[in-house]
Amino acid sequence: MTTVPLKSLCQTRHGGTPSKTNAAYWVGSIPWVSPKDMKSATLSDASDHISQEAVENSATSVVPEKSILVVVRSGILAHSLPVAQAAKPLAFNQDIKALTPDVAKVDPDYLFWFIRSQEPRVLAQGVQKGATVHSLQSGFIENLQVPLPERAEQRRIVDLLSRAEASFACGGRPRRKPPNSSRRCSSTCSATRRRIRRGGNQESFPMWSQTSETDSIQAKISSARERDS
Repeated sequence: MTTVPLKSLCQTRHGGTPSKTNAAYWVGSIPWVSPKDMKSATLSDASDHISQEAVENSATSVVPEKSILVVVRSGILAHSLPVAQAAKPLAFNQDIKALTPDVAKVDPDYLFWFIRSQEPRVLAQGVQKGATVHSLQSGFIENLQVPLPERAEQRRIVDLLSRAEASFACGGRPRRKPPNSSRRCSSTCSATRRRIRRGGNQESFPMWSQTSETDSIQAKISSARERDS
């Protein structure tokens, strides 16, 4: 299986803040995302909105749907890596980096899940810690090595993980499922990681060989199964 640098699969954009002294910039329909808005996996709105004029006269950028937003400067990086996928075109501030996947090279949802899975590695190796505000090392995210299975397999992985995560909607409480459904999902998650690992060594595939969000999902599934039994 091929592995490639993340930067070869997407376009990177940086954000900015329009002038606060121009009130007209802050009356518009374009969601302007800052770290305080990065509380869900999918973003379709933000606390603040700006105008097209604000975009044209500032360092902010508007990225298309399916772009991946990553917080790169915030105290939250001491313990978490907020990552979200744009559900519509969005602008964002300088504390966030946007990665717009090249759909000809990778499934955007697959890349989104990959970046989410890298939280332990990024926090352990890629964060520069300050007194109160931390930041990601320049280029750390972009240089992560991404395993690239066939397109159909990328989609299968996305569907599997999305179904697993959806089981924990409504405040993290799992939906009731038919007997043994959680066990089947947990087994499939493990089989998915094993299948990918067969394509290369563990260092080539940190997404699945190290502690990742899929492990967290599996732990929740197992816990839910115990409560339901």
